Amino acid sequence: MATRARQVCAGIVSANGWGPPEAISRICAVIVRYSRPAMTRVWSDERKLARMLEVELAALDGWVALGVVPADAVVRIRDEARPPTREEVARRERETGHDVAAFVDAVAATLGDDGRWLHYGLTSSDVLDTALSLVVQEAG
Repeated sequence: MATRARQVCAGIVSANGWGPPEAISRICAVIVRYSRPAMTRVWSDERKLARMLEVELAALDGWVALGVVPADAVVRIRDEARPPTREEVARRERETGHDVAAFVDAVAATLGDDGRWLHYGLTSSDVLDTALSLVVQEAG
């Protein structure tokens, strides 16, 4: 298996808790081999995490419009929040046993007291389903 394909597959296997990187399926290599670079980027873990953060930030904008969350807190969150790495989310997921909780914890850890507003009023499905819809739309 090509080196890049192995890296991508190892990330998929590891991030999903399917076993050690040695547990890479040959089918994963086939998917990587036949994927266009643009689609590989669109469907990457990094892009998924970025889209999840976009959903969280959009929800905060809605809460500001309703007067529930302080606008100045959301300005600070937008300035500071960055998508976490898939490695950071995977590490936290091993502790929490929950993918979205791991994501929220990783982002909120960089926000200080304002981190309490992240994921406010949202369910995991709200974030995952909406982020997936954005990825599908981007994929065309």
